[in-house]
Amino acid sequence: MQSPFRSAWWSFDLGKHRPCDGTYQLYTAEQIPPLDARRFTGDFAWLRPARGRTRASRAPALVAAANQLGVALPAALVRFITDRALQDAVPSCTACEWDPSSAPVPCRVVPGAFTVRVLRDQQDCLFWYIHLLPDGDAHVLCSPIPFDDPALAVSPATVEANTWWVAPDLETFVYRFWIENTIWGQLNSRAPELTPEQREYLE
Repeated sequence: MQSPFRSAWWSFDLGKHRPCDGTYQLYTAEQIPPLDARRFTGDFAWLRPARGRTRASRAPALVAAANQLGVALPAALVRFITDRALQDAVPSCTACEWDPSSAPVPCRVVPGAFTVRVLRDQQDCLFWYIHLLPDGDAHVLCSPIPFDDPALAVSPATVEANTWWVAPDLETFVYRFWIENTIWGQLNSRAPELTPEQREYLE
């Protein structure tokens, strides 16, 4: 199902390769590198999990709530949000947190669709959601609107004007978020050592 939201990418600077006017900036789809979709099979095999103690996840509550509502969660989403080691392997230069919703929230724009928050900025400037569409598609959206707020009063038109389609699925989103954050970390180190994969992305 085609998303009603505009395609774009909210992110931070990548040094001289991509300036940014603030903490985040909206980049058009043409301003971000294409990704090889063959890399993404739902198992996050490209991501090397961090070792050590991990925090408890809220994922079981989300899974139970989704089952009660009859909402099917993508297998890749369940895998990622129930494996804290995968989440901890993804750095964030703006201190974003993997913070899944406690339950799917009905979408205010697409009848029969739901949103599930997966990531939030530490100051709640932006939120990233899985958009579960009635036909089974599960895109990733970004918005400054806290859809999980039970007191939220906002019109469908406002949601549509302030929400963007940022990735076709969760694994694609996590990869771009991961590689941009690892690049940022290298570019802001004393002796940057970019991997071939990172250099290719910047080129």
